[in-house]
Amino acid sequence: MKLKSIKVLITFLLFLLCAGITGNTGSLDSLIARYADAKMIKLNVHIVVTSDVFGDTDTTAGNITIADDGRYAAYIGNDFYIFDSKCIWEYSYDNNQATRDCLKPGETFENELVFIKNLKKYYRTTDEQKDTLFLLVKKDSVQNQLPDSLYLTLKNARLNELRFFDLNHDQNFVYILSDSVMNAIDPSAFNINLPDSAEVITLP
Repeated sequence: MKLKSIKVLITFLLFLLCAGITGNTGSLDSLIARYADAKMIKLNVHIVVTSDVFGDTDTTAGNITIADDGRYAAYIGNDFYIFDSKCIWEYSYDNNQATRDCLKPGETFENELVFIKNLKKYYRTTDEQKDTLFLLVKKDSVQNQLPDSLYLTLKNARLNELRFFDLNHDQNFVYILSDSVMNAIDPSAFNINLPDSAEVITLP
């Protein structure tokens, strides 16, 4: 699974957990309110990435946990991506290698994964199919690596699917198989558990 696809997904879920939007978006507003009231959410996901350039399809599954303080843990296939409030960790099973990017004293991570909180600041939202299908289009003034547009599908007022093209023009389908909303943060969800043989590279 490509790292940029995971980052886009986590970023968008942080939008839903921490942000609000306005407009006639019905069940989407209800979903965001449900997530915003939670201290932590956990989602089981199935991800499909199709490449027209290479003519292949990459499929994987996993789970993602996000706390309302910005911590997250994504276990996708055999790899994981964790922000424990101090460091961002990325582990590759194939290489048995982890990278660690830690905060320095007085430093905060100024990145899209943690501090983007306001969906309406970045996207215009259109209800394409009442209470079911929504199109989000990035505003012209926004300059970042998030998708220019994406489709969000709800089913029974729950998040069901995200669909977007990444920077390589590969199409990403993220199916939300289930979600859990919790009223307390479980710190153990963000523990780092590496194989003893793993190589750890600390980024400068």
